[in-house]
Amino acid sequence: MKQKELPLSQDRLWFLLTATVRPNLTKKLAVVDPSVRLRQYQEALRSWVEVAREQDAHIAIVETSGFERAAFLAAVDASDQGRITFVNYEPSAAVIGRGIGYIEWQAIRFALETVGFHADDTVYKVTGRLTVTNPKAVFGRLEPNGVRLRTRIDGSHSDTRVLGASVAVWRDVLLPAAADVDYDRRIEIEHTVAARVRHARTLGRVSVSRFPRRPRFAGQSGTNGAIYSPWKVALQGAVVRPWEPVIAIAARSISR
Repeated sequence: MKQKELPLSQDRLWFLLTATVRPNLTKKLAVVDPSVRLRQYQEALRSWVEVAREQDAHIAIVETSGFERAAFLAAVDASDQGRITFVNYEPSAAVIGRGIGYIEWQAIRFALETVGFHADDTVYKVTGRLTVTNPKAVFGRLEPNGVRLRTRIDGSHSDTRVLGASVAVWRDVLLPAAADVDYDRRIEIEHTVAARVRHARTLGRVSVSRFPRRPRFAGQSGTNGAIYSPWKVALQGAVVRPWEPVIAIAARSISR
């Protein structure tokens, strides 16, 4: 059932956390134990609640394995649960067969259709088991045609762990990228998002921006089990950042 739309306000900021406590697929996953995954989601959620409180933002969680809201939010203070919307998305066998990225994008589609978003709201999709330790330097409200993400200089691959756009851009540009996913041909959601954004930018339909600072992730990768180190990312950023204006100019040239 569609939820009642929230009271109207302008330019709301949302963090949309994707979650799967009980993995629909275990292929290409290093972390499959539901108890471990739940603990990681809950630890990350506490951090996101703090970020949302500081930035006057809302949190939406879309969970794809039927896990219960009460258990998922058990570690969050009751006073903070009012800013969290939780929905369950049940992927079909056909959706599951298209792979993890496709499942995630269909879950995002379901959330955008179910939660009371407004077209101009800014929504940052975040892999729900990860946190960003420098949120003030990373997030912010975007223009109605804005999209913010990190993409390789040749435009072939975008980082989908965290990316932001208005709800309208999500619906018109980012969500349709799922249709092009083909894991048999090694065409993954990171490739198709990059392609759709590049195409929309070339046609002047979106305004693309990089994050003001490189997101410093913390947590554990579900695919390879690696632990993200914010300090390693910070060091990489210190080395790369002086060159980013040149990289941005080159990227704009390639996109035209």
